[in-house]
Amino acid sequence: MTLTLPQLEQKYFASGVPHSQDTQVIPHLDAEAYWLAITEAINTTQNSDDVIYITSWLFDQMVPLNPPAESSRIGRLLHDKAAQGVDVRVIVWTGRFFIGKEHVETKHWWDQSARFAGGIETFTGYTQIVQNNIDQVRDLRIFNPDNLSAPPLAGRMMMDHGGGKWGSRHQKYIITYHKANNDLRAFLAGIDFHGTRFALPNHAPGMGWHDIGVELQGGAAATVWADFKTRWQEARTLPPHTFLLAGNSELFNDEATLNRPPVPLPPQVPKPSTNSVRVLRSYAPFRESPVFGSDLPWNVVPSTGLLEVLPTYVKAIKNATEFIYIEDQGLNDPESHTEHDTLFGSLAEAANKGVKIILVVPGSADPVDSTNAINFEVSSTLGDALFDHIDDDKVSNVVMYRVKATCVHAKLVIIDDEFIAIGSANFYDRSMEGLDTELQAAIVDPGDLVKNFRVRVWADHLRVDPADPLVNSELRNTKKSLGLFREGWATEGQVTFDHADSALMKVTGT
Repeated sequence: MTLTLPQLEQKYFASGVPHSQDTQVIPHLDAEAYWLAITEAINTTQNSDDVIYITSWLFDQMVPLNPPAESSRIGRLLHDKAAQGVDVRVIVWTGRFFIGKEHVETKHWWDQSARFAGGIETFTGYTQIVQNNIDQVRDLRIFNPDNLSAPPLAGRMMMDHGGGKWGSRHQKYIITYHKANNDLRAFLAGIDFHGTRFALPNHAPGMGWHDIGVELQGGAAATVWADFKTRWQEARTLPPHTFLLAGNSELFNDEATLNRPPVPLPPQVPKPSTNSVRVLRSYAPFRESPVFGSDLPWNVVPSTGLLEVLPTYVKAIKNATEFIYIEDQGLNDPESHTEHDTLFGSLAEAANKGVKIILVVPGSADPVDSTNAINFEVSSTLGDALFDHIDDDKVSNVVMYRVKATCVHAKLVIIDDEFIAIGSANFYDRSMEGLDTELQAAIVDPGDLVKNFRVRVWADHLRVDPADPLVNSELRNTKKSLGLFREGWATEGQVTFDHADSALMKVTGT
């Protein structure tokens, strides 16, 4: 029985600002289509009535959003739009606890004696990311290739150096608004502005990356804008900390940035649709958590933080009846600071009810991941957190796959072809508890929006054409296509299309 939109909202949503039938939703598979859509949206902006707002965890100004065009490099695009008068603002994460206790930086290479605040890693990982981000912001603040009277991006690049010793500002989203056309869009993803993130569908040779983004046109984009307003205010009012650069002390944020007028209130631009959207935030109960001393409270965010991803995920998983499909880089991660206590219990309960659970993880390592972990077999972490809580006769309701030679970086949840969630939030505890500040879009639709995108994702991993009538028909029928993951899950026979080139590889132990 097909549920109505109000019934789907009641079934799956537990949190977030409601946006019912006022937002057009366009999921994007991998960076090519996502970055192209962002480029087109940026290009619509023209003057001081328009905006471009960006938050980023990892930022590279040289990334061409529409390769190989030089003019589409994100730094140059933002420079040109700021020069036209567009309200361009960028927040880049530069967590000071990951620079090292002495905040030592030598411009291009961190002092290798510098450590995480927790003292568990050197040089690579988050430390290298923060170094890069500081360099990028400093360069763009003075970027002036056309010798204008002032650098257009001066005062527009905010360093958010808050957070804590185990987390980051992990949000990755873009907002554009063209007032003349009343065109408001927000783009949410796990996709960073970094060259390693570019990938084509079906992952052509050398494109060993897989990610997913979503474009929100209209109502829900206003909620993303409101979150950016919060982020800008919280970063602007952080204590004025410094870092060392070539022996000189330098403030993270200069007066031009700190004195820029507040982010305006978002416009309300509904765009009729058949779906319902919740923009879910995840903020820890502190703005800054120093190694020594007391936690710094938020300026705007409630003192308890904002944990909106977790309750909706718990409710959605609880109400699953047929299948739960999850893609995530950290589902089977051996990192000591990556725990799975908040959601894996819900997955175990679903498996015990007979719900089929498909977990898709990397088949190659993230280039900036210091563990270089590749998921060949189920880790003890997964066993302790998930399988130990599933009845012996129900363990076969869970299966895990790697995607061959591909870093699966997506943060994707699909349930019963009714619910989909896309954004920056990983499925582990740091994201659910807000230690990694996140933004996730959860969508329900009584039509084919979710199913159509699931078919595209599965076809991509199977290396088949979703436009082929047979492929499309059989993938849409979960009574057949679930058998692709475990033969016994098919109740109407196995699929008949050829998928000999599939990149899906079953993880040992599931």
